[in-house]
Amino acid sequence: MELASAEILSLFADCVRRAERLRAVGGEVVFVTGVELGLMTREFLPGDTVRARLEFLLGNPNTRQERLAELVARLDKFLGEAVVVVHEHFRGNLTYCAISFERLDWLPFDLMLIELIRSAEVADRFRADVRELVAQRKPLAITGFGAATWRGAADTAPTVTVLGLASLGIVKVLEDRRAAGKPDMAGEPRAAFTAVAECYGTGMKR
Repeated sequence: MELASAEILSLFADCVRRAERLRAVGGEVVFVTGVELGLMTREFLPGDTVRARLEFLLGNPNTRQERLAELVARLDKFLGEAVVVVHEHFRGNLTYCAISFERLDWLPFDLMLIELIRSAEVADRFRADVRELVAQRKPLAITGFGAATWRGAADTAPTVTVLGLASLGIVKVLEDRRAAGKPDMAGEPRAAFTAVAECYGTGMKR
Protein backbone atom coordinates (compact mmCIF):
# COMPACT_ATOMS: atom_id res chain seq x y z
CA MET A 1 0.00 0.00 0.00
CA GLU A 2 2.25 2.77 -1.27
CA LEU A 3 0.36 5.65 0.32
CA ALA A 4 1.28 8.60 2.52
CA SER A 5 -0.01 8.76 6.11
CA ALA A 6 -2.82 11.19 5.29
CA GLU A 7 -3.99 8.94 2.46
CA ILE A 8 -3.98 5.88 4.72
CA LEU A 9 -5.98 7.68 7.38
CA SER A 10 -8.50 8.82 4.77
CA LEU A 11 -8.82 5.23 3.57
CA PHE A 12 -9.35 4.03 7.14
CA ALA A 13 -12.07 6.62 7.69
CA ASP A 14 -13.95 5.23 4.69
CA CYS A 15 -13.36 1.59 5.63
CA VAL A 16 -14.45 1.90 9.26
CA ARG A 17 -17.83 3.33 8.28
CA ARG A 18 -18.42 0.22 6.19
CA ALA A 19 -17.10 -2.02 8.96
CA GLU A 20 -19.39 -0.43 11.53
CA ARG A 21 -22.43 -0.97 9.32
CA LEU A 22 -21.58 -4.67 9.18
CA ARG A 23 -20.94 -4.83 12.92
CA ALA A 24 -24.19 -3.01 13.70
CA VAL A 25 -26.28 -5.70 11.99
CA GLY A 26 -24.64 -8.52 13.89
CA GLY A 27 -21.38 -9.15 12.08
CA GLU A 28 -18.30 -10.02 14.12
CA VAL A 29 -15.84 -7.47 12.79
CA VAL A 30 -12.27 -6.72 13.85
CA PHE A 31 -10.72 -3.67 12.18
CA VAL A 32 -7.04 -4.08 11.27
CA THR A 33 -5.16 -0.78 10.98
CA GLY A 34 -2.62 -2.08 8.49
CA VAL A 35 -0.16 -4.92 7.97
CA GLU A 36 3.60 -4.42 8.26
CA LEU A 37 3.23 -0.76 7.34
CA GLY A 38 6.83 -0.02 8.24
CA LEU A 39 7.94 -1.92 5.15
CA MET A 40 4.88 -1.81 2.93
CA THR A 41 4.53 1.95 2.60
CA ARG A 42 6.98 4.67 1.64
CA GLU A 43 6.05 6.78 4.67
CA PHE A 44 8.20 5.31 7.43
CA LEU A 45 11.49 4.27 5.82
CA PRO A 46 13.51 5.60 2.87
CA GLY A 47 13.48 3.50 -0.28
CA ASP A 48 11.16 2.93 -3.23
CA THR A 49 10.87 -0.84 -2.70
CA VAL A 50 10.47 -3.23 0.21
CA ARG A 51 13.94 -4.62 -0.52
CA ALA A 52 15.48 -1.12 -0.32
CA ARG A 53 13.69 -0.38 2.96
CA LEU A 54 14.84 -3.66 4.46
CA GLU A 55 18.41 -2.93 3.42
CA PHE A 56 18.25 0.52 5.04
CA LEU A 57 16.72 -0.88 8.20
CA LEU A 58 18.74 -4.05 8.74
CA GLY A 59 21.69 -3.92 6.35
CA ASN A 60 24.16 -2.22 8.68
CA PRO A 61 24.57 -3.99 12.05
CA ASN A 62 26.01 -0.80 13.55
CA THR A 63 22.85 1.22 12.92
CA ARG A 64 20.23 -1.56 13.08
CA GLN A 65 18.98 -1.05 16.63
CA GLU A 66 18.82 2.73 16.28
CA ARG A 67 16.87 2.51 13.03
CA LEU A 68 14.50 -0.11 14.43
CA ALA A 69 13.76 2.16 17.39
CA GLU A 70 13.14 5.11 15.07
CA LEU A 71 10.78 3.02 12.93
CA VAL A 72 8.76 1.85 15.93
CA ALA A 73 8.47 5.43 17.20
CA ARG A 74 7.11 6.59 13.83
CA LEU A 75 4.67 3.67 13.69
CA ASP A 76 3.44 4.26 17.24
CA LYS A 77 2.78 7.92 16.43
CA PHE A 78 0.91 7.08 13.23
CA LEU A 79 -1.10 4.25 14.80
CA GLY A 80 -2.09 6.56 17.64
CA GLU A 81 -3.60 8.88 15.03
CA ALA A 82 -5.21 5.93 13.26
CA VAL A 83 -6.89 4.73 16.47
CA VAL A 84 -8.51 8.13 16.92
CA VAL A 85 -9.85 8.08 13.35
CA VAL A 86 -11.17 4.53 13.68
CA HIS A 87 -12.89 5.10 17.01
CA GLU A 88 -14.82 8.05 15.60
CA HIS A 89 -16.97 5.64 13.60
CA PHE A 90 -16.25 2.08 14.76
CA ARG A 91 -17.23 0.42 18.06
CA GLY A 92 -15.74 -3.02 17.48
CA ASN A 93 -12.36 -4.50 18.32
CA LEU A 94 -9.26 -2.94 16.86
CA THR A 95 -5.81 -4.28 16.05
CA TYR A 96 -2.73 -4.02 13.83
CA CYS A 97 -0.77 -6.82 12.14
CA ALA A 98 2.92 -6.37 12.97
CA ILE A 99 6.06 -7.97 11.68
CA SER A 100 8.20 -9.34 14.51
CA PHE A 101 10.61 -6.39 14.73
CA GLU A 102 7.77 -3.85 14.99
CA ARG A 103 7.83 -3.80 18.81
CA LEU A 104 4.79 -1.58 19.17
CA ASP A 105 2.85 -0.10 22.04
CA TRP A 106 -0.16 -2.46 22.06
CA LEU A 107 -2.08 -0.55 24.71
CA PRO A 108 -4.51 1.16 22.25
CA PHE A 109 -5.45 -2.18 20.67
CA ASP A 110 -7.83 -4.94 21.73
CA LEU A 111 -5.67 -7.79 20.44
CA MET A 112 -2.20 -8.35 19.01
CA LEU A 113 -1.55 -9.77 15.53
CA ILE A 114 2.04 -10.82 14.83
CA GLU A 115 3.77 -12.27 11.78
CA LEU A 116 6.21 -14.57 13.58
CA ILE A 117 8.03 -16.71 11.02
CA ARG A 118 10.50 -19.29 12.32
CA SER A 119 13.81 -19.33 10.44
CA ALA A 120 17.39 -20.33 11.14
CA GLU A 121 18.20 -16.76 12.19
CA VAL A 122 15.61 -16.79 15.02
CA ALA A 123 15.34 -20.51 15.78
CA ASP A 124 17.30 -20.21 19.04
CA ARG A 125 14.91 -17.61 20.47
CA PHE A 126 11.63 -18.44 18.68
CA ARG A 127 9.99 -20.14 21.66
CA ALA A 128 11.08 -17.35 23.98
CA ASP A 129 9.63 -14.75 21.61
CA VAL A 130 6.26 -16.53 21.65
CA ARG A 131 6.30 -16.74 25.46
CA GLU A 132 7.16 -13.03 25.69
CA LEU A 133 4.15 -12.15 23.53
CA VAL A 134 1.77 -14.39 25.47
CA ALA A 135 3.00 -12.88 28.75
CA GLN A 136 1.58 -9.48 27.76
CA ARG A 137 -1.87 -10.72 28.80
CA LYS A 138 -3.61 -9.45 25.69
CA PRO A 139 -5.36 -11.70 23.14
CA LEU A 140 -2.76 -12.82 20.60
CA ALA A 141 -3.01 -14.21 17.07
CA ILE A 142 0.07 -15.42 15.22
CA THR A 143 -0.94 -14.57 11.66
CA GLY A 144 2.20 -15.86 9.99
CA PHE A 145 4.04 -18.91 11.26
CA GLY A 146 6.12 -21.87 10.19
CA ALA A 147 8.61 -21.73 7.32
CA ALA A 148 8.87 -22.42 3.61
CA THR A 149 7.38 -25.74 2.55
CA TRP A 150 10.55 -27.64 1.64
CA ARG A 151 12.04 -30.05 4.16
CA GLY A 152 14.70 -28.39 6.31
CA ALA A 153 13.65 -24.83 5.46
CA ALA A 154 13.20 -23.88 9.11
CA ASP A 155 16.74 -24.88 10.01
CA THR A 156 18.72 -23.33 7.16
CA ALA A 157 19.09 -19.88 5.67
CA PRO A 158 20.09 -20.34 2.03
CA THR A 159 19.19 -18.10 -0.86
CA VAL A 160 16.60 -20.19 -2.69
CA THR A 161 16.22 -19.37 -6.38
CA VAL A 162 13.53 -21.92 -7.23
CA LEU A 163 10.34 -19.96 -6.58
CA GLY A 164 8.30 -23.05 -5.77
CA LEU A 165 10.68 -23.85 -2.93
CA ALA A 166 11.12 -20.29 -1.70
CA SER A 167 7.38 -19.72 -1.35
CA LEU A 168 5.86 -19.63 2.12
CA GLY A 169 2.48 -20.55 0.67
CA ILE A 170 0.87 -23.95 1.12
CA VAL A 171 -1.01 -23.60 -2.16
CA LYS A 172 0.89 -23.47 -5.47
CA VAL A 173 -0.36 -20.60 -7.63
CA LEU A 174 -0.91 -21.58 -11.27
CA GLU A 175 -0.42 -18.69 -13.66
CA ASP A 176 -1.13 -20.34 -17.00
CA ARG A 177 -3.53 -23.18 -16.20
CA ARG A 178 -6.18 -24.46 -13.81
CA ALA A 179 -5.88 -27.19 -11.22
CA ALA A 180 -6.31 -30.72 -12.54
CA GLY A 181 -9.97 -31.67 -12.37
CA LYS A 182 -10.91 -28.31 -10.83
CA PRO A 183 -11.42 -25.73 -13.61
CA ASP A 184 -12.54 -23.08 -11.12
CA MET A 185 -9.28 -23.16 -9.16
CA ALA A 186 -6.07 -21.37 -10.11
CA GLY A 187 -4.02 -23.15 -7.47
CA GLU A 188 -3.01 -26.61 -6.29
CA PRO A 189 -2.63 -27.61 -2.62
CA ARG A 190 0.91 -28.57 -1.66
CA ALA A 191 1.72 -31.51 0.57
CA ALA A 192 2.01 -28.99 3.42
CA PHE A 193 -1.64 -28.02 2.86
CA THR A 194 -2.73 -31.61 3.44
CA ALA A 195 -0.53 -31.88 6.54
CA VAL A 196 -2.03 -28.73 8.07
CA ALA A 197 -5.57 -29.80 7.17
CA GLU A 198 -5.07 -33.22 8.77
CA CYS A 199 -3.58 -31.64 11.89
CA TYR A 200 -6.47 -29.22 12.37
CA GLY A 201 -8.99 -31.91 11.46
CA THR A 202 -7.62 -34.19 14.16
CA GLY A 203 -7.65 -31.38 16.70
CA MET A 204 -11.27 -30.49 15.98
CA LYS A 205 -12.37 -34.09 16.53
CA ARG A 206 -10.92 -34.22 20.05
